[in-house]
Amino acid sequence: MGGGGVSTECLEFRRRVEAEPGNEAPDLAEHEARCASCARFRRTLGQFDGLIREALLVDVPAPQAPRRSPVAPERRTWWGIAAALVLAVGIGLAFRLPVPEPRAGSFAGHVVTHLEHEPEALDAVLRPMDRARVEDVLAAHGVRMAATTPIVYARTCIVDGKRVAHLVVHGASGAVTVMLLPGEQLSESGTFEAGSLSGRIRPITGGSVAIVGHDQPVEPAAERRILEAVGFDRRNRAGVAG
Repeated sequence: MGGGGVSTECLEFRRRVEAEPGNEAPDLAEHEARCASCARFRRTLGQFDGLIREALLVDVPAPQAPRRSPVAPERRTWWGIAAALVLAVGIGLAFRLPVPEPRAGSFAGHVVTHLEHEPEALDAVLRPMDRARVEDVLAAHGVRMAATTPIVYARTCIVDGKRVAHLVVHGASGAVTVMLLPGEQLSESGTFEAGSLSGRIRPITGGSVAIVGHDQPVEPAAERRILEAVGFDRRNRAGVAG
């Protein structure tokens, strides 16, 4: 989904499936088929719903002669119900927490806008850029990346008035956008989500990095490999564009 955050259509979808997880209305199915974020939301909701059902399945023992028991059957039943209620409340709170969206004017917001206007970058997954051209872009920004990093796209772009190295890395978890900003430690740090984009901005030694997943969040292991592969050359930092 486009836009700077969760659309009204997405919010309506989530409201309806929260109220009725088994709802298979055609309009819901159509939206789920074209919105990866909402499809992921419904899968997660279904998993939690299954946990609640399991918590409520408490075996009731057959009648028997009275005897002392550390926990009476009735108490065991109530413990199961209480556990399910606590789980349900936790799930409800988790799903109703606002999705972290980029703040207006933030670097994350500018990254999202830039990616929405440069979708052709992902085409490089099918037609990878020559490695020599990739190295030229990295060198122009004073950036070093491990040779084993599967970079399929590299370009110098202007994001929020700053010259950045816009990369696309293609691995086992799919295409991942990497924005490298040498020489500037951004004050903002953390995760954000905007439609089908899920990203994280992190200041590291010598600059800052934005890592963005398309249709699904970047797996922690993949993010760690990217961060470990990045190196900024302090003798050749890219500055703010004039």
